[in-house]
Amino acid sequence: MNYSEMPKLDLHCHLDGSINLTLAQELLRERGEEVTLPELRVRMQVPEHCTSLEEYLKTFALPLDLLQTEDSLRRAAFQLAMDCAEERIVYLEARFAPMCCREGGLTAEQAIRAVCEGLTEAQAKLTAEGWYFRSGVIVCAMRHMSAEENAAAFRAAREQLGCGVVGVDLAGEEAAYPNAMFRDLFAEAVRLGLPITIHSGETGSRDNIREAVAMGARRIGHGTAMQGDRDLEQLLAERHIGVEQCPTSNRQTRAIPGITACPVREFLRAGVPVTLNTDNRTVSGITLTHEWCEVNRAFSLTREEREALLQNAIETSFADDEVKGELARICFELKN
Repeated sequence: MNYSEMPKLDLHCHLDGSINLTLAQELLRERGEEVTLPELRVRMQVPEHCTSLEEYLKTFALPLDLLQTEDSLRRAAFQLAMDCAEERIVYLEARFAPMCCREGGLTAEQAIRAVCEGLTEAQAKLTAEGWYFRSGVIVCAMRHMSAEENAAAFRAAREQLGCGVVGVDLAGEEAAYPNAMFRDLFAEAVRLGLPITIHSGETGSRDNIREAVAMGARRIGHGTAMQGDRDLEQLLAERHIGVEQCPTSNRQTRAIPGITACPVREFLRAGVPVTLNTDNRTVSGITLTHEWCEVNRAFSLTREEREALLQNAIETSFADDEVKGELARICFELKN
C-alpha cells in the first residue's frame, strides 16, 4: 500500500507545532535573525530522548514566538495546508490557542480570523490546481490560563463557527490541570453549540477521559490511558466518541513505550472510532504518511482496518455532511 498517495485526514494537528521550517527561517530573517535549517531543527524539534509531555511542550517556545501577528498566522496556516496537500491529506483540522498569540496586541478574534484566512487561501489555490482539500480550525483553551481568558477564546470561536471554526479543545499540561477544573468552561461550550474535543488520557489518567465524556466531548485527544479498560472502551464505542491517536508523539512524550504499544488495533477491535493523526508535524519531525507507515510496520494493517481508520476519521470529523460525503467518495472510490 502506497500511503503517500492514499487520501488521508488529520483531525489532530497543532498549528504552532507544525510550522514549516523554511517559513520559520523566513519569519526570523524578516526580524533580522539568520538561522540555518539544521539550527532550527535543534530548536523546534523534540530531543531524541524526551522524557515527558512537559519536556515535549518546551519545544513550542520559538514557534509561538513567531506566531504573534496576523501575517505570520495566515502564512503558517497557508503553508501547513499546502504541506498537508502534498502528502494527499484531503481534510485537515488545524488547532491552535489564540490566547497564546497576543504579544503583538492581537485579539482572539483577529488571530482566529487570520488562521481561517490562511487555510481558505490554500484551499482556493489547491482547488484551482485541481486538488480537493477542505479544512477547519479548532480553537484551544489552555490549561494554565485563567477562566476568563479561556472563556474569551471560546466566545471568539463561536463568532466564527461555520466560517472556518469547527470546534474547540483543551490543551496543555494535563497532569497539573485535570479536566475537572474546566467543567464550567465546557458547560459554556455546550451552551454555545461548539463541537468539543479534549486532550485526555495522554499522561495516564483514565479519569480525565471519563470527565471529558461527561463534559460533552465528541472526540478525545490521544486517549492512550484507556488501553486495557474494557468498560471505558465500551462507553466510547457505544457513544461513538472518536479517539485521536498520535503514535509518534505519544512515544516521544512517553505516553507509550513504543509504536508497538500503540492501542490502535485494540481500540479498533473494541469498536472505538479511533483515527491516526500527527499532533505536531515539525516538533515531532513527522508527516501523516510517516504515521500510517509506522503503524502498518507495527501491526501489518489489514485492508479492513485501514478502511475503518479512514471511515472513523470521516465520521468523527467536525466537517458538515456535504464535505463528509465528498471525503467518503474520494477515500473509497479506489479500494486497494
